[in-house]
Amino acid sequence: MKNLFVAFGTISKIPVPTVKKINIKRSTIFFPVVGYVASLINFGIYYLLKDYIPTNILISLIMIVYFYLFQYFHFDGFVDLIDGFGAQIKTKEERLKILKDSRVGAFALLGGVLYILFLFNLMENTPEGFLLAPVFSRYTMNLLLTISKPARKDGLGKMYFPYPKFYFLLSLIFILPIGYFNIKIFLIGITSSIISAIIMNTISNKKIEGVTGDVIGASAIISEIVYLFILNLYL
Repeated sequence: MKNLFVAFGTISKIPVPTVKKINIKRSTIFFPVVGYVASLINFGIYYLLKDYIPTNILISLIMIVYFYLFQYFHFDGFVDLIDGFGAQIKTKEERLKILKDSRVGAFALLGGVLYILFLFNLMENTPEGFLLAPVFSRYTMNLLLTISKPARKDGLGKMYFPYPKFYFLLSLIFILPIGYFNIKIFLIGITSSIISAIIMNTISNKKIEGVTGDVIGASAIISEIVYLFILNLYL
């Protein structure tokens, strides 16, 4: 239970009891559980209000609640990544410095706005499909940790390494029930997680020779876009 609380405390704003002795690596096993809670809240908002307000307003409301409770840290990592990886510089050290800088640059602003617009359109096309996106996107972080290495010798990202390789299998246990109820959604979700983790690891290795906390968080953002894009193509 302590590891579950740590997972919520790390990647959400849901209030949980304070845990004194934490195992941040083991807490990652429960990342998909955090995704289920996000999905449950999104589900509740959607089905309670879908018959009363227009879809575009409903999607906007879901996004506001979702971003505030669950997506803020990931979005922050995403815009930092856009700034650091999009900058016209060549050295790893300079990119890492930009990633650590809390100021929002032009690349970050543009990338953030485009992401929100793209996400809104994808959600509007498949509003019900978005309900499980948080589960698969959180699992993407497990996969990325499994195949990556730290870019820094310090920082939040370094705390997850060395990452036990079998943790991604333990985390997968929480996702398997989706396959029982809807194998197509399960396969699309797992595929999007694998694709996103590989893409993020490849790009990050090329840019900064590893991953940081920002990159790990941003992988959830990328994964949701990939998942919804594939969902729009095949459903």
